[in-house]
Amino acid sequence: MMRAQRWVDFRDLERRITLGPIQVVINPRLPLEADDGYQILVPLTGRMCGGQVVVHDAVTRGGAAGLLEGAVARVPKALLPLPQELVERLLGRGLPDTGGVGALLRRFVADLVDEQETLRPADGPRLGMVLLDLLTAFLAVAAEAPGGPDGGTVVPPDPRAELILRIRAYIQEHLPDPELGPRSVAAAHHISVSYLHRLFQDAGTTVAAWIRGLRLDRARRDLTDPVLLDLPVYAIAGRWGFVNPADFSRAFRARYGLPPKEFRLKAVSPRPVA
Repeated sequence: MMRAQRWVDFRDLERRITLGPIQVVINPRLPLEADDGYQILVPLTGRMCGGQVVVHDAVTRGGAAGLLEGAVARVPKALLPLPQELVERLLGRGLPDTGGVGALLRRFVADLVDEQETLRPADGPRLGMVLLDLLTAFLAVAAEAPGGPDGGTVVPPDPRAELILRIRAYIQEHLPDPELGPRSVAAAHHISVSYLHRLFQDAGTTVAAWIRGLRLDRARRDLTDPVLLDLPVYAIAGRWGFVNPADFSRAFRARYGLPPKEFRLKAVSPRPVA
């Protein structure tokens, strides 16, 4: 059976799909805002970047203007289970996305675009892990390819990568649980707390910091949602595992520069017409 051609209408405005800590931005306006993650540009029509995937970060991204005909997967650097120096050698390079894992990646992103209206909030973290697996495999293959930064040599697999992915998926699924922490995560995966800390230290973060960052990101998203305006700030904090509203307010201000109430007011207030 012939697969129906399903491409996004690029006259649409920029849209975003949140998949746990990963965000897929459809038709992003360029230049992209700087962040501490990787921005992986995936063409959906074959006209962007000559049909190639391009990886950027806040330093290497270009200064193009206008709408991008495709999508950008925005991935925190600590989330990719690949050596950071390997990924950085791929930055700014056009990586062919035809055939093999590249074709799977493009089709998966295209399906996300098509099905975004039918996705439930609970689908996000699971789909995010699928996308992360595809991105990881694609970048590893790109590094191994002849002419790649590793000259065709095989990237040695990280035996801990699968465990790290499972741990991160578990954390995303249990964020609302106020008891979520290093001890509960380690116990759920039958490893010691010290080994869990080492896994996250190798990625340049800590378990507690990663959990707190995800919770703050979810709370920030809810605070900017007009549908949730009647939900008090303390209730939004509680739904993402923050027990103490004062602790939440301090952590939120430290991360985003404003107290949560002020941040919400600024985000949802209608802008004056010029």
